[in-house]
Amino acid sequence: MYNLIVMIKSTFIFLLKFIFGIVGSFVIILVIAATSELIKKEVEKRSWLKINTETVNGEVCVKKGGSYKSQYNIDCCPGLKIIDEESERDMDYTYDSNKPCLISLYGGTWVCTTCGNGICEGKENDCNCREDCLIPEDNGGYAPLKK
Repeated sequence: MYNLIVMIKSTFIFLLKFIFGIVGSFVIILVIAATSELIKKEVEKRSWLKINTETVNGEVCVKKGGSYKSQYNIDCCPGLKIIDEESERDMDYTYDSNKPCLISLYGGTWVCTTCGNGICEGKENDCNCREDCLIPEDNGGYAPLKK
């Protein structure tokens, strides 16, 4: 009887070590996976910062033409404005100011531009930068400025 109890106890201890070994390994794998995801995001952020930002008056900001990402909490540089570069009119080869502007359903691609400087340039169009890309018409309406 005593030998049976010792054998059951030994088996139970072995099973506990085995289970804790598996659980421990699983926890280690989860930690490694989470760490590698954090490293990946940090590398992505540093790459984005290098390409899209500059320092003005000691502050990091998104430069002209730079892609804006709200998750990094960095504003456009002074004098620049954020526009949705994918916003455009639903056109079938003819301009019609009555057609609606199409906007991105999933947030679009935001870019910092000089919208408001009187020049329709780069990714600006009559949907995302009306002040630069529309010209008044004699009938009181507006027409797109030709680039």
